[in-house]
Amino acid sequence: PTSVTLGDSAPVLTPARLAAADGSGALEVAGRLPRGGAGDLTVHGFGIELRDIYDLMSRDTSGIAGTLGLDLRVAGTARAPTLHGTAWMADARFSDAYMPYVRATVDYADRSFDGDLRMWRTGQPVLQVEAHLPVDLGLEGVTNRQLDGPITLRAHADSLDLGILEAFTSGIQNASGALSADVRVGGTWKDPDLAGYLALANGALDIPALGVRYDSISGRTEFAGDSAEVRHLTIAGGGGTLDVHGSVNFEELTRPVLALHMDARGFHAIDQRNFLKLYASGHFDLEGPFYGATFSGTGTADEGALYFADLLNKRVID
Repeated sequence: PTSVTLGDSAPVLTPARLAAADGSGALEVAGRLPRGGAGDLTVHGFGIELRDIYDLMSRDTSGIAGTLGLDLRVAGTARAPTLHGTAWMADARFSDAYMPYVRATVDYADRSFDGDLRMWRTGQPVLQVEAHLPVDLGLEGVTNRQLDGPITLRAHADSLDLGILEAFTSGIQNASGALSADVRVGGTWKDPDLAGYLALANGALDIPALGVRYDSISGRTEFAGDSAEVRHLTIAGGGGTLDVHGSVNFEELTRPVLALHMDARGFHAIDQRNFLKLYASGHFDLEGPFYGATFSGTGTADEGALYFADLLNKRVID
């Protein structure tokens, strides 16, 4: 049982609790929402099945396991909220990727965000991310969330299983490989200063939207100043390869500008039944802002099939 009280400033919720029948997990929410007046809302959960979260999101639950927990407190006002909390994930599995323990903490107050994310395997940390960011997370009246001031971001990964990508997107399946990184970001949002590297070895993944599987993925990117140099990125698919090199310039930290060159040799680009199957070779460029880049070049269809009949409607004469 629970009740909601509506007042002039904000709704007040008495403890609303959802519990597993066997007591193995529960989620409880209580308090006042930050609106016109001061709020104080708490969220507590433990033993929440990751498979159930995927089910609620209408995502494939095969190969998914593990439990979630969190303790979160939201206070302040809608214009100046505060956020303090911890979340953890235990015995998580995404297909073949296994993560014994992941823990994240967040603190936000006075338009300053501090976050920490750590992942352990066999008692050793394989991923550490620390962030200090000047941002405005107000719930109303915010025109610019990125504020002036120094930013600090550090990410370190030691042979991180690439299967973790399946936790964040449904566009990738059966991912494997090892990701290593030591990336440091300083400066400001408008004038970032980057350093470090990111390397990928023995990568492989399925892309259901294209109907293909890529393997033997390896690459290395190095960061310096306001740019990232893609030294090499090699992807094998269908007996062919795609080689990528070039640079990404961060005129602003959240506005990368691409200057990438791609060389394809018999690369299996797409295999969608009743639409297009294509193995291609050629030289291509991807240039411009990340959202709205220009793709150009010259290529040859080495082999393929175009099922154009399904593209025609009844008013077109074949």
